[in-house]
Amino acid sequence: MKNLNTILFKAIALFIILASGILSCKKDTLSPDLKQINFQAPAANQENTYIRYFGFCDFFNPTHDTLLLKVVNIRNNVLQLRETFTPHSPMYAYHPDPLSYEVIWNGDYIITTPNVRAESNLFFFFAADTLWFKKPSALTLNQDQCRLYEGTTPFEGSAIGSILLFKAGAEEFLQKKVITQLPVSDTILIWDQYLVYDRNNIYSSYQNIKQNIYIQSPTVSAFTLISN
Repeated sequence: MKNLNTILFKAIALFIILASGILSCKKDTLSPDLKQINFQAPAANQENTYIRYFGFCDFFNPTHDTLLLKVVNIRNNVLQLRETFTPHSPMYAYHPDPLSYEVIWNGDYIITTPNVRAESNLFFFFAADTLWFKKPSALTLNQDQCRLYEGTTPFEGSAIGSILLFKAGAEEFLQKKVITQLPVSDTILIWDQYLVYDRNNIYSSYQNIKQNIYIQSPTVSAFTLISN
């Protein structure tokens, strides 16, 4: 019941945040000189810039939220990461404080924890502990609007998929891997949760709420990597 309440709270909050994002006309000045994260050669001060999209499957736009993911430190096999929203982001009002956490790192994988996934915007509700960078994909996927399929079967479960082209808002990513979460059987919500990545970086965290909680369905919320 606690997990269900958390999911419902975040789902309801999405609409509040969307309204403030649409009304916001300010844009953050992004730093063009910072290197993006490279999980094969991580180093302090590497930083990813993600913009957030929200709306319905056939109509979703940027919310003017900018999420920064930064490598703060690396020691042995532990990466210290920090997520922050820039001050002009509508979500900054709900998350003004940086979120710092650690992940176990190896050139082959990173390992998160349930607490990290519950608090992180990038990893939120992502079910697997281990993100395998180099493990080969088992499925070939295609994207139809906001959902991924293996042929005509929705992409669900624990397998790693590969996709030639993935679209997330205005961004397009070529030849990436995708993982999704295991279905949650004890809630009234059914989610698509995609993490799009390759051996070097994470390109999108993409969510669909598929059931009729709102007027239209599915509802899309996505963080998408852009060039720094």
